[in-house]
Amino acid sequence: RLWFHEIWYRVIQASGPWRRSGEWWTKDHWGRDEWDLVLDNGEKSHLLVRSYRDLVTGQWYVEAEYD
Repeated sequence: RLWFHEIWYRVIQASGPWRRSGEWWTKDHWGRDEWDLVLDNGEKSHLLVRSYRDLVTGQWYVEAEYD
């Protein structure tokens, strides 16, 4: 399940993860695993989002919502 736009969604399909990273040679390095998710909240349509887990902090984020 995923909380997004103040609504609980159920993940009905997931693609990924795709690992990305950068600036690994500095103290400001970053890394993340990205997923494309199809979400359902029991309403009439599904929602497609790009979500990622920050590998440094362990936090999850929704980065984009697709049309």
